Amino acid sequence: ANPGGSDCNQCNAGSYSNKKRATSCTPCAKGSYADDQGEISCTLCPIGTYSDVTGAATCKVCENSINTDVGQTECEACEKGTRPNADKSECDPYNIARDKPASQSTTQSGDGAANHGTDGDTNGDYSGSSCTATSTQTNPWWKVDLQDTFPVKEVIVYNRKDCCSNRIDGFRIHIGNTGSSSDPVCGDDLKSADFISYAKHVKCNMTGRYISIHHPSTTGGKILTICELKAYTVDLDRPCPSGFYSDTGFRPCKPCRAGSYLDNGSCKVCPRGTFSTQDRATSCKDCPAGHTTYKPNLNKCYGPKLEGHYYGNWYARYVQIPDLGQVKDRMNGWIARIGDWELFDKDYYRNKKGTVKHGQTIPYDNPTVNSIKPIITNKFCYAPRDLGKSYSGYRSTTVSGKTCQNWSSQSPHTHRYGSVGNHNYCRNPSNASGGPWCYTTDANTRWEYCDVPKCSQDVECYLEEGQTYMGTVTTTEDGQTCDNWPGTSQNYCKNSAGSGLHKPWCYKNGAKKTCNVDKCDQDCGDPASGLWGRFLAKNSGLCVDVAGSPHSSIGDNVQLHYCEVPHKGTTDHVFKMNSNGYIVNQKTNYCINVLGYQSTQPNTNLNMWTCQYNMGTDQKWEVEWSKFDDCAFRLKNKDTHMCIDAPGSSRRQPGINLQQDHCEDDSGSDHWFYFIPTQDRMCDYKHYSNKYLAGSVPGHGYYASLASAQQACSRLGTKCGGVTRSGYSGQHSLRTGTSPSTSNTGEQSWVKQDCEDTHFNYFEQEFM
Repeated sequence: ANPGGSDCNQCNAGSYSNKKRATSCTPCAKGSYADDQGEISCTLCPIGTYSDVTGAATCKVCENSINTDVGQTECEACEKGTRPNADKSECDPYNIARDKPASQSTTQSGDGAANHGTDGDTNGDYSGSSCTATSTQTNPWWKVDLQDTFPVKEVIVYNRKDCCSNRIDGFRIHIGNTGSSSDPVCGDDLKSADFISYAKHVKCNMTGRYISIHHPSTTGGKILTICELKAYTVDLDRPCPSGFYSDTGFRPCKPCRAGSYLDNGSCKVCPRGTFSTQDRATSCKDCPAGHTTYKPNLNKCYGPKLEGHYYGNWYARYVQIPDLGQVKDRMNGWIARIGDWELFDKDYYRNKKGTVKHGQTIPYDNPTVNSIKPIITNKFCYAPRDLGKSYSGYRSTTVSGKTCQNWSSQSPHTHRYGSVGNHNYCRNPSNASGGPWCYTTDANTRWEYCDVPKCSQDVECYLEEGQTYMGTVTTTEDGQTCDNWPGTSQNYCKNSAGSGLHKPWCYKNGAKKTCNVDKCDQDCGDPASGLWGRFLAKNSGLCVDVAGSPHSSIGDNVQLHYCEVPHKGTTDHVFKMNSNGYIVNQKTNYCINVLGYQSTQPNTNLNMWTCQYNMGTDQKWEVEWSKFDDCAFRLKNKDTHMCIDAPGSSRRQPGINLQQDHCEDDSGSDHWFYFIPTQDRMCDYKHYSNKYLAGSVPGHGYYASLASAQQACSRLGTKCGGVTRSGYSGQHSLRTGTSPSTSNTGEQSWVKQDCEDTHFNYFEQEFM
């Protein structure tokens, strides 16, 4: 906060603040950095870099040295016979015999020169001038002068493959400082039968300047020929260290970088909605709730952001709010910090009342706002299929952190793209292969690509029915290549309203064919979670309700009616499904029942009846999830095998009685529901020092305070086992594990114990 004033200033790059009402920012410690303003924590320097000062905005790259771990303040020198790899993450061994001077006892006429054994060419065909050869003689030999003393761990000898491979039989490798047969022997006698693909790996673990090959026999008539000799100061088959990987599991290895994680020896990119900020991560963290855009390999989450004033404090959250409840009027005056937002007069995104644009404030004269959600478009990422030509977002910095030049300006760089607009947002008017770019305000750097991520949501998978799909799939589910769309040269799969299909499709030989695209995962309310909640009809927006008031009579009809928000004391549209499938009403404590006894007749009404637990009854239901909407489901009776339904075409009329009818797969059917929890759950937690819990809970990211993390974990029931606080950042994450493991990085954990269910307050969950 600005002392003496009302405005909050963002922390500069190289510093952070993780406390409310802070009056100053804390410089990043050595070995860490903050490359942007307004950070709440510093990031440890990646592998291959370091920071030896406090307050660093970037980390320095190691020169002629390496770092194998994050958060380092200096770099390490490589051992003899190794050198830094390209990303300064590991010392790679090199062939210490390459191009070193070689000699042999005699040289066969032709092209069998001794230096063919160190020229790097392993071709086993003598005619290719790649092999050595002595004349026929007694005690032939070959040697290489390494020109320094090396610890030789491994030698590889390459044999001829065109003929005569058995000439190598009986020869021995010697390593020492004389280059003669008196030097110690490395390994067993060479045998052509032991060569695999004409190569033989020999473990040595010896020291010397010379590597030579001799035959112990004094019998004449021998020829020594090799096609290459390589030598290394480290074992080539040593496994990769923790946090590193390779295709074979052995050296050379690469670090698993930020944006990915190590899983059973292989490095995998963080999936949609997750991220990792550190190299060598063993798991990915979930983006904060409401993040709806992402890219693979993400090391920071990005999405729509809404900022507002609540009880004298400003809160910025990446949110999507389906039900504002009692705080509906408090959204007026909030600011859309990132992205555009739709405002709705009714809960659950019904009755749209307007839009607040990026950077604008929700006006105080706007109609009452009952729900609000971000408009997810290519403002947050760019579609790879058009290289970002359609990108319309607000990023204005390049990959190296330079500020973009205004497109309408010709300074410091002149150009021909002034028609792009009077702004400095990243764009791609030239169809550049790397996506959106800009001219920079740095006179020494004309242009650079921007830090705009490629879209993955609606790219690698599709949302809802795929009407916003931006991916590059061009094949049908049965493997056929799509025809071009009429009048275009493109054949990307897509969907549009009124197509009659529920996923991206294309034409093939004049017929509509659905495409080979997966649907994106979603975190949905689960009616079988054991929590109290409302059953919201997908197509009408009405809630399942008990007819009449007061609602204490057995036999009352079950109907659809307006959802009451906030939940009043007389509300009777709150239900809970138990583990056996009984759907119990919270107000009446009766169960949803099929009128009559196990009637298999369609159009039979539903009513409320005494719950007949452990009896043969038609009160047990099962959840069947839809194929077109991951969050929509229908409720099918276990005895009658029919689904809860609204009669006729009256499904949008409040007060209509519900019935059972034959289950339909059509998305337009009125027996599809969403489950909206209305229950809170508070639990006790047991603390463990220097312990961590395994497994991140999907759909949840970091929490600054322990209290908010425990509150979120409590509400998730068995899906969350506890909370772990990072030893680096001090942030809290929700974990699925319940058995603490020893931590070497100062982590602390709290394992969930006894729980008590209480009232659910959605607003506080998102904002407090």
